[in-house]
Amino acid sequence: MAGEQTGSSQPGTVQVKDSHELLAKLKGIDISQPPVVLVSGSDPSIFDHTEDFIRSQLLKHEAVELTLLTGEQNDAAVLVAEAFNLPLFSPYRLFIVKNAEPIFRYILSNERSPEQQNFSNLPERTMLALYFEGEPTKAMLKLFGDRLIHLQTKNLYAENMEEAIRRAAMHLRLELTEEALLEIRERVPPREGAVQDALKRLKEMHTKNHAVTLEEVRDILFPKAGWDMFRLVDACFTGDIYTFSREMMKFSPPEDNFLALLKQLLNRTDELRRYRICRALNLSPDEILATVGLKNRHPFIQKKALKRLSDEAQRFGAERLERLYEIISETSSSFRLNVPLDHQAVFFEKKAMDIFFQT
Repeated sequence: MAGEQTGSSQPGTVQVKDSHELLAKLKGIDISQPPVVLVSGSDPSIFDHTEDFIRSQLLKHEAVELTLLTGEQNDAAVLVAEAFNLPLFSPYRLFIVKNAEPIFRYILSNERSPEQQNFSNLPERTMLALYFEGEPTKAMLKLFGDRLIHLQTKNLYAENMEEAIRRAAMHLRLELTEEALLEIRERVPPREGAVQDALKRLKEMHTKNHAVTLEEVRDILFPKAGWDMFRLVDACFTGDIYTFSREMMKFSPPEDNFLALLKQLLNRTDELRRYRICRALNLSPDEILATVGLKNRHPFIQKKALKRLSDEAQRFGAERLERLYEIISETSSSFRLNVPLDHQAVFFEKKAMDIFFQT
């Protein structure tokens, strides 16, 4: 097949743009004369979702004879032999091909007859769904004639990620806070299937009657042993002693270490210092965002950050901020020079209580 042209607009092929359009097309088919479904590209999760829809929704009232082909050596011969051989009184037949590359190689071989290459003429009540990792050639698409529905999956562009999350959440009737949505956008791989998998897991695990929060996204989708460093830093600057204590109890070396935490506290202190200077100079919000390093963040994050910095500026005056720099520097030096690892947690908690939680 080397040198063959690729193409997804073969005459007769129904080309769909995403999984939502694919499922909408499938809902309207005549299942006695079903199409061939081909999902190609870099997102195998979409094929898994499509297979689940076909089996659990589209054919839920049928007695189905399932043939699952995963790319084994004789799979292609099995498909060619059985797909066109319709036994008398056969139940509905569903062929699921998890890896179509060897299937295509076999069928497009010069050794195959024209009849063996004509998958546009499958018997009634016989459905074929395939996944091909890559972009199919025109010869591959031509095998199925005008019976083919094809979805070429691709990675989502950054500007499309938020739309994909919102649409998947709406489909699942799952409400997300803006912080939760942006965390998913930043950390979930930019593929439609990965977004759907992440939101389905949230739906399964979230049982409360409120929107999914940032903390719940982190706990459910990105769990880790030990503390959540960003939650711990937030607790320090907001004076949330409950969250601070809870996160400190999760301390799990060597994954967690205090030098990394001190670096995050120093970065946050620098951000607050720059904000206070900007306010003293009566700079505009846009100028403040550029100065503190948030110019390119999402508008919602920018708004939340400005509100947070405003609140923190009221808690930390110039003198307290200067003292915070001193404590971070002293603590870092102590940890590097003379505080044993097994004493660092107690040492840090005492310093934190002195500077963050004393009113």
